[in-house]
Amino acid sequence: VYTHTGTLDFTQADLTVKDGKVTGGSFTADMTTMIATDENNNPEEGSTPEKLIGHLSSDDFFAVASYPTATFKITGSKGNSVMGMLTIRGNTHEEMVENVQMMKEGDMVKITGDMTFDRKKYDVSWDSPVQDRVLSSDIELKIELIGK
Repeated sequence: VYTHTGTLDFTQADLTVKDGKVTGGSFTADMTTMIATDENNNPEEGSTPEKLIGHLSSDDFFAVASYPTATFKITGSKGNSVMGMLTIRGNTHEEMVENVQMMKEGDMVKITGDMTFDRKKYDVSWDSPVQDRVLSSDIELKIELIGK
């Protein structure tokens, strides 16, 4: 069992903050900027970061050629959670960003949060054909936005 981690860049982010809480806005992730950052590769067996990104970009997973962006539109907030509509592969479902924190860094504001969603709701439904290699249905995101 091993995990993979990586990064995505945002092409757009617009947030409304009132009384120290995120109350509205949206952000867009550029799926073509996917980079693998983990060390769980075995080049001798053909497992490389490039091959992983190629597979994740394929129609088996995120179909990046057809759906080059993913979006999250905020619909509200409660406590340290932000609710919104997540769209991946043209499928939209309500999701929640939890543990939202805002920190001031000089003249910039940094907002972080965590989101876990079921990939199968978004037609990211590839399953490993090998029984001892189970692919979790959960995708965990650590979101970090920095702006003015």
